[in-house]
Parts: sequence; structure tokens; C-alpha cells
Amino acid sequence: MFNILNILNILNIPKIRRILLTIFTFSSLFKTVDAADCLLVMPLFPLTYNGIVTPYRLQSVNPADPCTMENPMTAAFVEATMFDPDTGRISVYHPLVVTDGKMPLIPATPFTMPVNAVVSLSFGSNANTLRLTPPDIALTGRCVNGITGNNDLFGQFAYCNSDMFFDKVNAWMASGMALIPPIPPLGLANDGKECLTTRHFMLVDQDPSDNLVTTYLLDPVTMKIFQDTVSNRVTHPGFTIIKNGSDNRLLVAINIAMGCTGYLAPLLSDPSGAKSASLILNELHAAMRQMTPMVSLPARDPMTRVLVNGLPVPSLLKNNLYRRGINQPQLMSLQHADTLPFCGHLTNQLGRIQDNKAVFTTQTSPDVNAATNLFTFLATRFFQTYNNLKCDILLDTVNPVTLVTSNGITTDATFAVVQPYQFSSQDPYSPIPSPTIPPTSPPTPTQPVLPTDPPPTAPPLPSYTLGGNIVYIVFGSLFLIICVIGVVWCIRRNSIKKEAEIKNPILSIEDPRERFLIADSGNSGHSGHSGHSGNSGSNFNTNFNNKTYSKVYSSPRSAPRF
Repeated sequence: MFNILNILNILNIPKIRRILLTIFTFSSLFKTVDAADCLLVMPLFPLTYNGIVTPYRLQSVNPADPCTMENPMTAAFVEATMFDPDTGRISVYHPLVVTDGKMPLIPATPFTMPVNAVVSLSFGSNANTLRLTPPDIALTGRCVNGITGNNDLFGQFAYCNSDMFFDKVNAWMASGMALIPPIPPLGLANDGKECLTTRHFMLVDQDPSDNLVTTYLLDPVTMKIFQDTVSNRVTHPGFTIIKNGSDNRLLVAINIAMGCTGYLAPLLSDPSGAKSASLILNELHAAMRQMTPMVSLPARDPMTRVLVNGLPVPSLLKNNLYRRGINQPQLMSLQHADTLPFCGHLTNQLGRIQDNKAVFTTQTSPDVNAATNLFTFLATRFFQTYNNLKCDILLDTVNPVTLVTSNGITTDATFAVVQPYQFSSQDPYSPIPSPTIPPTSPPTPTQPVLPTDPPPTAPPLPSYTLGGNIVYIVFGSLFLIICVIGVVWCIRRNSIKKEAEIKNPILSIEDPRERFLIADSGNSGHSGHSGHSGNSGSNFNTNFNNKTYSKVYSSPRSAPRF
């Protein structure tokens, strides 16, 4: 497509270019990815004001598979969400991305950045993979692109400093303070049930919480990118909107259809006073308001697997790294991200999709090249997710959705009757207790609410069987008998020793280092006090109290004097 657009640009045929761009833009919304692997060159100090207003540059890993912003299938997107720890205010900004070697049509919008702002950067892509570069700048921005050093990327998603952002915001709310704007309640949808979030099983697919709501404008005449603002749309009509297909953009479409509103904050890149959602805001909203069951990354999420001998294998490390960037709890093991109950919850939401068919069929499809309306889009999305996660194998149930297609586009869908999935073990997507809802009123000068430790639980008393008690009694009795025999023997031995000492007093004089033998002087081979040096078994004699003692040494050294 890129080569065709270049030719059309040279021939100066903007109308045809505009038509082609519109077609390819729609095709990018259903997460149909290009085979290209892309590089995103980061500006210096990306978490600062200058870093935010400086355009990122999109490059190609392989020149044969070019990555450009003019091609919606390889476009990349950046989203900055800022938290002011002095006031609790949250705001959003959409930094620019341009094709390497090009300039934006209009410079990035200047804005006022809070002095102590905590910045989170989120990245999305319509290509196969997106790698942040250069590594030293990514390091200064505390960026996470996958498993560092393993050349193992998430894929279309990356983040910078998001874990720090969530830590600060969560601590702020835990202290009893509310955000500005406050996190709104979910409210009720047109069907009388709670509105959706990015952690609702009716919305998600096999890789939840990826990609952004950021949009850019492309001028078909100059083929340059500029920020999507009210004034830019007025001054440069004929633009093409470049979008990032995602759960987050789908939530916008479903909210419109079901009469719901998400969590919005001031969009500082649009001076008209517009408000916008962001991946970060959606995660905050979902974490605070979504009741169970609540979506979290499953073990078989394609973006959290690693290749082992050429096969994709779930990775605990990669899953936890991803979770840090979207405010989800860390896992102790992948059992807490079991894909089987994830599939069960997906299936349990089919009824609500079918119940809202009349409403969804009146809404435009997020991807006209995949489905004819919002209902057929959701049906197609479920069908693909069910297959990609191997839910048919895990649940031992064929895909309950049957698609009706025409020229590769879903025109209708039928749902088989499926019994609600029953969870036989602990459900990792239904935590106990359910998430607590923080205050939504403006902050008041109250004392921080400290968490209360749960009361200690007494350890269970050990239980024994009758056989076990008999064994303990037998062994205990034997041990007691042995101890009694030992004590009696020691007493008897000491008694015999004392009787011997009375008969031979010299036996009470002992050198603990030597061995003494009592002998008659006539049996001795030496006499007097002379020392003797000889081999083992040598001896010398000495007189003491008219007795002769022979001292035997077992070493060849010189015998010491006594």
C-alpha cells in the first residue's frame, strides 16, 4: 500500500488517495495487523515537557517491510496521562508520531505541565510488533517493552513509568483523597445492567488492555500527520483519521450504543477544552468500579507468552511485567491466571450480546471490512477469541457462535444455547472480597484511613488417628525404659568405682591425657628419673609413695617428664 500511495502522491491525485486511506483506515480497526515489525525512536527525556511535545519517529526493522504513519496498518500511537500529586488532578496528552525523516503538518500543541507531574506513557501499534529505541532513553523513561535482554516483546504494546503512576494514584486514593476529575460510577446501561469497563468479559478478547484511544489526523495532500484537535479539523478539512484498534476504542462505541459514559479527563493537546479517555484512565475506572467477575490477563494471552523451542509458552515473568503497566495485581503462579475460567466467563456473556442485538445492529461497525455492524463485530470478535485461546479444547465445547459471512465480511451470527459455566474451584477472576469503591466527592481535610489488619487466625489443632496414638505410646514407653536402665547402670558403675578407689587410693589420681598402668618395680625395664626417647611402646619408671608406675606412650615423640 505504501508504494501505491507514493505513486499517487507523485501523480497528485488526492481524491483517490483519500478514498484508499479511508478504506485502509477502517481495515485497521479490527486489530488486523501488518507483518511489519517497527521501531519507535523516543525523544530525549520522554517524561518531561520537552519529551512530550517532541514528535516520536517511526522506523522499520526491515526495509522490505516499511513502517510509516501514512499506512494505517503500521501506524504507532502514544498516550501521556499525567497526575499532579499536589492537587490530585489528572490530564491526558496525545504526543505526535511521524514517519522517520518527516515533520508534522502542524507542531505539537503547547500546554502547561504541573511542576511535580507523574507521567505515564502508553504505546500502541497496528503493526506486528513495536520496539522502543534507543535503549538508553527507554531506560531513563522507565520503559517496559517486554522481557529485557531476551528480545521478547509484548507485541503491539509498551509503557513507560506506568507502574509509578499507579502507585502514586493508588496511594492518593488510599489516603482518602479523590481524583480530579473524580472516578465516576459505572451507571446503568440501556438494558438495565451495569455499564461496561475494559475489564468486563463482554468487551475483551484474547489480549485485554492493549492499544490506545489516541487518534491522529493525516492530510491526504501533503501526507503529513498532525494532532487530532477541534481547530485542526476546521483548518484542514479532508483529513483522514488514523486509529488504533483496541479494547479501549471498542468501549467508546459500546458506551455510545448503551447510553454509558467512561472516565474522561482534560485533553491538554486540544486547547478547545475537549476531554478524552486513555488506557490508563480506563484501567483506573475498571479497577475501582468493575464488580466480579473482573478480567485480568489470562496465561494464554498472546502478548505474555514466550517462545520455547519455537512454541509459544505462557510466561509468569512476562505476564507480571505487563500487569505492572495496567494496574493489575501480581501473580504468584500462572494458576492464578488460568485460561479455562477466563473462557467460561467469556461464554457466560454471550446472552447479553444476543439480548442487545436490536440495539447493536443499528450501530456502525468499528471495522467495516470485518463486520457490517456492532453486533456482527462483537460476534466475530468472540468467535476469534474463543478459537485463539483454545476455549473449545479447555471447555470441551465447540465454538457456540456461527458466523454468516459474505466476501469475508460477517453479515449475521447465530448463538447456540450454552449452559452457564460452573466454576468447580477457586475463580481467579472473582476475587474475594470484591473491589472497594473509593470516594467520588472532592477531597476533604480528613485523617488518612489506615488499612485494618485482619484478625489473626488460630492455627488448627493437629488431629491423630487411633493407630497413630498407639505408635506414640509404644515408642514413648521403650524410650522411658531405656532411660531407666541407663540411670541404674550409671549408679552401679559409680558404686563399683568408689569401692575400687577405697582399696587403691592411687586410682583416684588420673591424668586425663595419659594412660597409667600399675606394675611392680621388678617387672620394669628402667628405673630412676631419666627421660627416654624411643618408639611406640617405650616406657619409663618413677617411684611415688613406694609404688612404681610405668607410663606408656603411644607416640614416637620424646616422653615428657612426670
